[in-house]
Parts: sequence; structure tokens; C-alpha cells
Amino acid sequence: MPNGPFEAGEAMTHHTCPVCGKSHAVTAARQSVAWGRRLTCSCTCEVERRRRVRRRLLGPHALRMHDKVH
Repeated sequence: MPNGPFEAGEAMTHHTCPVCGKSHAVTAARQSVAWGRRLTCSCTCEVERRRRVRRRLLGPHALRMHDKVH
């Protein structure tokens, strides 16, 4: 069952969160879809990672869009 709960005997690898720098365990299944990327440790860090990527890709345009929303 691919979306089943974590099995205690499942092999884990360690990643370092690209946002906060904390080391965390990752299942082999999640590691296989990482495609060489470092995975974030939490939803909060994932939101921040996406915000940083968006800001880097859009540059000044991202800041203007943010100002229009708020």
C-alpha cells in the first residue's frame, strides 16, 4: 500500500532542511521522489522555501504583486 502509515522497520535517510538547517529523517519512498533536492522538515519550512523560490524567480515583480495583494 503506497500511502500507508510509516512502518517501524522501514529504512530512513537523513536530510538537512534547506530553510532552517535542521536534520530530519526521510523515508526511502520520499527520498526516491526527491530527485536530488533536499527536503524540508515541516509544512512551515516548505511554505517558506516556495516563497523564496518565487521571490528569486520573479525578482522585483514578486514584491510588486505582494504589495498589490496587501
